[in-house]
Amino acid sequence: MQANTTPILPFRSPETADPANIDAEYDVIGAILVDPGAIARIAHKLPPEAFYVHSHRTIYQACLDLYRDGQVVDLMTVCTALTNNKQLDKVGGKRAMAQMFDLCLTSANVEQHADLILEKHFRRCMARAGAEIQEISKDVSRGLSDCLSEAQRSLGRLLELGVSESSVIKLDQVVALNICKTEDAADDKIPKGIPTGFYDLDEMLRGVKPGELIILAGRPSMGKTAGLVNVAVNVAAQGRGVYISSLEMSAEQLGYRIMSADSSIESGRLRDGKVGQHEWPSLGESVTKLAGLPVWIDDSFRQTPETVAANIQRINAENGPGTISLVMVDYIQLMGDRGAGNRVAELGKISRGFKGMAKELGLSVWALSQLSRGVESRNPKRPLMSDLRESGNIEEDADAVILLYREDYYDPDTPDRGLAEWIIGKNRNGPTGTVKLLFEPAFTRFRNLAPRIG
Repeated sequence: MQANTTPILPFRSPETADPANIDAEYDVIGAILVDPGAIARIAHKLPPEAFYVHSHRTIYQACLDLYRDGQVVDLMTVCTALTNNKQLDKVGGKRAMAQMFDLCLTSANVEQHADLILEKHFRRCMARAGAEIQEISKDVSRGLSDCLSEAQRSLGRLLELGVSESSVIKLDQVVALNICKTEDAADDKIPKGIPTGFYDLDEMLRGVKPGELIILAGRPSMGKTAGLVNVAVNVAAQGRGVYISSLEMSAEQLGYRIMSADSSIESGRLRDGKVGQHEWPSLGESVTKLAGLPVWIDDSFRQTPETVAANIQRINAENGPGTISLVMVDYIQLMGDRGAGNRVAELGKISRGFKGMAKELGLSVWALSQLSRGVESRNPKRPLMSDLRESGNIEEDADAVILLYREDYYDPDTPDRGLAEWIIGKNRNGPTGTVKLLFEPAFTRFRNLAPRIG
């Protein structure tokens, strides 16, 4: 019997129990060796660690190094690079490389094959994350909160992998898309986002729009939480889902504020049951209305952008894609590790996390922020953008920054008693300026100065 002389390729491993597509790895490397232009089509999305077989990873890394150095990537240059690094024999030698070259018929499907490799890579990462979390759960020597935080970080690393296409787009495509939007805007066909319920504010911000991070900042007692709650209820009343991350107040406290603003009954009286006989019917109507709003509240102590994103994804999975349109955070300085050595960097990481979440999940994030105590030491005490700068990179990450100010808090005799200024100090997509609203502290409620006409 004649012996089988077909060479065995040492880098084409047999079937494995782990998620892997060995054939796709083999074909991608072959395509790169055959077509010098193939590497440019996948280098941006396919990292070396996505390859399951170690020798495949070594060859691909050599290809990447050549490509990034501006050199031609072909069979000869790759073999030379591997030889210089004393790696050629470890991946099967020249004969094995030549066979991989010969067996590749076309590079046309290199991008699709790269996606197959990525899919298996992500599944292996999922399995590793699951194993890590299982081990964490067994470590009874650690506190539960510490274990949960580490498990959360494992899931965060997994979510960061995300399958994404290249973000590079040619200017002609951008211009073509923009001129279409300009024409639609001229014909009043472009929606201005979800109305906040405050007309002058909507004119400047163009409503609540997906992908944006809005910061609502102020000193204590300026009405930050009231503003957040008012916008949240106004948006939810239009059938849009709202998620409130409440780190300062319990869900019960927040609920009383929402009920007070809607029913015009002070929250203190609601808590104490001091409701007049004539007020019960209107209170019942208010409760019925509020109970039907698509609002979710998380008042847990330990929250991060990752846990918020995970909860939103769960809600969307249970109620339909895009259920949540608006996320409210009260407030950003209470989030994360408040004992971190570099708190400014920690807050910057949190604000970037929310900006990334807004873009990734296609929703708007409004986050409350405290202002520097320096406001109290000067006159007038109207806040400035510089009062936010001690809070990490919040200003840089935000699409808009709104500073709240009430003159009557400092001067009860002011002629502007009952008025609140929403100072738009930054607006990446529109004008800056000041919006004036009525503020009713008894009901923690903002109102438009006058009803809208038309």
